[in-house]
Amino acid sequence: MQGRGADGDRIKVMYTGVRSMQVTQLTEVRGRVRAELGVATDMPIIVFAGRICEQKRPAVLAEILKEVRACGMVFRGLIIGDGELRGQLEELIDQYQLADQVQMLGSVSHQRWLDILAASDIFLMPSQYEGISIAFLEALAAGVVPVVAKVGGHEEIVTKDAGVLIPHGPNELQEYLNTLQRLLTNPAERQQMSRQCMNLAVSKLSWEGMVDHFSSLLDEAHKLRVAQPRHPVNPNFGRELASMALESKRLGEAVDWLWNKNSHSVTDNDALPITTEESQAVARFAILFSQTWLGRSIIHNRFLKAIGRRLMYKMSGRSAA
Repeated sequence: MQGRGADGDRIKVMYTGVRSMQVTQLTEVRGRVRAELGVATDMPIIVFAGRICEQKRPAVLAEILKEVRACGMVFRGLIIGDGELRGQLEELIDQYQLADQVQMLGSVSHQRWLDILAASDIFLMPSQYEGISIAFLEALAAGVVPVVAKVGGHEEIVTKDAGVLIPHGPNELQEYLNTLQRLLTNPAERQQMSRQCMNLAVSKLSWEGMVDHFSSLLDEAHKLRVAQPRHPVNPNFGRELASMALESKRLGEAVDWLWNKNSHSVTDNDALPITTEESQAVARFAILFSQTWLGRSIIHNRFLKAIGRRLMYKMSGRSAA
């Protein structure tokens, strides 16, 4: 935004707030959900949530879980969500013989997702790109340690003692493997990170803090509007801009036809046919000319616009009627 001329002092960032459970609530829900899923109390759970699509890289997710299992790690994997690549992911889970350790639960309600988070230990998300994932923020609030791709705004949230960011690159798979091995075999470190995740959510990402921050930003915006007003766009200028935009769109649609025409245009019997190259040259000239002061004046002249339409109809072989 600043690169396009915006005033950096008037740009503010507000993170999405998430609600946190009390520790007693987390403990109760954790035990209940693990019993429902048939997972022992001391079995680490790796959870993924999101649309199963190219952005989330389900093939990479399956590869990571395969390598973790190949190293002899004991865990239960839970995959929450649905999407166009769900079939591919299911095939990979079967191919890698992960079905006894990795369970696909499909789409669940939001409350059920929060309950599953309370029962989980590690949040795994090797996305190709993200803004800041809401599921990731909710994982932090539940004390589920994030092991996520170093993309988007995740770096603005994760601290070194409250999760692990994995950059894309040739060593990516090995870094995921090393990180998960360390966390799965070191419950003390995992629990310490879990506490830091919850502290981070309360201090920086709380629902109440988001509401207060949003209110303060609105107050600040109002004060700036009064004390440091910017040049407004008056109605006449706004109408002129809208008119120019509509005319540019109409002209663009007209010249697109000339630009993409593949056959010779039909002209009067005593004239030479206009070739595709010539029609493209006319189109380019029209675009450039429309950006000049004289061109804009002509575009707004009704008489000249009518003549232009007749010429275009004639060049296309259609009737102006």
